[in-house]
Amino acid sequence: MKLRKLLAGIMIGMILAPSAIHANAIEISQKGIDFICSSEGYNETCYWDYQQSSIGYGTKCESSSVQPHKTGLHSITEEEAKIAMQTGIANNYAPKVIRQTSDVNLNQNQFDALVSLAYNCGGGQNRIYNSPLVKYLRGELTESQARTQYANYLVTAGGKFNQGLSNRRVKEANFFFEEVNQKPAYAKVVLQGNRNIFMTGEDVLFAVNSDNADIYYLTVKYEGEILFTETLTDSSKIYAYAFDETGAYSVTCSAGNMYGVTQGEEVNFEIFESDLSDVYEEPEFMTGDINFDCEINIEDLKLLQDYLQCRVNLTEEQFNLADMNQDGICNIFDLNMLKYAILNQS
Repeated sequence: MKLRKLLAGIMIGMILAPSAIHANAIEISQKGIDFICSSEGYNETCYWDYQQSSIGYGTKCESSSVQPHKTGLHSITEEEAKIAMQTGIANNYAPKVIRQTSDVNLNQNQFDALVSLAYNCGGGQNRIYNSPLVKYLRGELTESQARTQYANYLVTAGGKFNQGLSNRRVKEANFFFEEVNQKPAYAKVVLQGNRNIFMTGEDVLFAVNSDNADIYYLTVKYEGEILFTETLTDSSKIYAYAFDETGAYSVTCSAGNMYGVTQGEEVNFEIFESDLSDVYEEPEFMTGDINFDCEINIEDLKLLQDYLQCRVNLTEEQFNLADMNQDGICNIFDLNMLKYAILNQS
């Protein structure tokens, strides 16, 4: 059998990362996303939020001016709101936290709590750097002192004390000081184009995905027996293998971190000997379908965001699919075009 590795950086026997890691090495987790969603609440229509017209999960209503306007004039779906929120976090708020915590180490909950603060207050003017939580990380405050001071940090709206903001600071502090001890919630493997039929000698692409995982274990079985197990890092989420033997195969993905390993569901596929043109027509992937699942969705958007922030690599084919305007460069313009394409699918 001929092995083809499409991405560099695959490491066998990788040592898992410690609990305290630099902010530049992490991104907001799904748990952090859920925390911000629950804190902000979802609003289908726009509303005036003291300084701007907001909509969805607290993002700026792009359809309005900076001046107050009629509440409820514009609307957004929950899916659109989540895309807008996650795009704002990746492009604006998470980078602010990274820049303002360059002198400290953060675990995942601490990073997520500070992203929540940045999302809520804007994160400018060193608001993250000067926060009691970061002062705690620098050893300037005890936990008790940090909690007390943080409950009254940036809690005014319209020049007046806001109890809701104070309550949010308390929840953020609880989140910040909560011990990070959760293994990945899920593990998923997708075959290129969601296919289940391939030819001998053809590259079969396996794309793995999880939340808060440091390492992946890809196990391929042939006729029920383990054929091989491959170990992938979180920055190398695509693996390719060309099979020479016909028959029934299956693949499973496990995702792990220092707190445990989560097993994913088994995916079955078959390898045939000859030309499959009469059985299966090779798909032509749409521009924007970066993960080869024959759909353009938020998973493709997250993958492009990760690439632009140097978290993952793309194969040449993925790069071409991510280049929305086909100018030979992948940048923020392609990200915005992909977002527009997702929001305007019929």
